Amino acid sequence: MGNRRIGRETALQFLFSRELNSGPEGPEILLALRASKQNPLSNRDRSHGEMLPPSGPEDDNGETLGRQNGMGSDSIRTILAETDLPSLIKGLENLLSDTSDKKKRKKITKQLKLARDYSSNHPFVETIVQGVIKNQVKIDAQIADQLENFTLARLSTIDRNVLRMAAYEMFYCTDIPPIVAINEAIELAKRFGTEESGSFVNGVLDRLKDQLTRPLRD
Repeated sequence: MGNRRIGRETALQFLFSRELNSGPEGPEILLALRASKQNPLSNRDRSHGEMLPPSGPEDDNGETLGRQNGMGSDSIRTILAETDLPSLIKGLENLLSDTSDKKKRKKITKQLKLARDYSSNHPFVETIVQGVIKNQVKIDAQIADQLENFTLARLSTIDRNVLRMAAYEMFYCTDIPPIVAINEAIELAKRFGTEESGSFVNGVLDRLKDQLTRPLRD
C-alpha cells in the first residue's frame, strides 16, 4: 500500500499547484499525476544522480510549499512529485551498487526510499486528488460552516487544501478511520503551514467531526 503520509504530501502538492495556477481540472490533473511517472527528468543531474533543490510554488501569502516549516532546500519531495519515478529509482539503484563511499550510500539510500514510497503511493494520491476535486463544492460548504471569523477564501492555500483532504477522507473514505484523517491533517498543517496552522486545522476538524455518521475509530 505504501506510506500514506508520503501520499498525502504528494496530494497536497498537486492540489496546491492546481489552485495556485487555476487548474488543471478533472481529467487533466489525473493525467498530470500519471505523467509524473513518465515525464523526462528535469531536476536531476544525470551525471551524478544528485537531486537539485526544488524552487517550489508560492501560495497567496508568498509562502513556498515544502519550506514554510523548515523542510529545506535539500528536500526532494517536490521533485519526486514531478519526476519520471521508474527511471529515477533505477538510476538510484545503479548508483547505490556502484558506490562504496558510506556517506554517499546513506544519501542515495534515503533518496531511493523516498522515490519508492512515492511510486507505490500513486493510486492513493489519485484517489485523494480526484475525490477532493469531484466533491469540492460540498466539501467547501462543510468547511465554511465550521469557520469562525473567517471565510474559506481568506485561508492560506495550504490550510484550505489540508482541510479539504481531511474532509474528503473523513466523509468519503470508509477504509480510513476519521481520527486518522484528522491526525494526519494536523501533522500536514504543522509541517507545511505556519505556526498556527496545526491548531487551526485541529479546531475546524474537531467541529466538523460532529457531522460524522460513523465512529471516529474503526
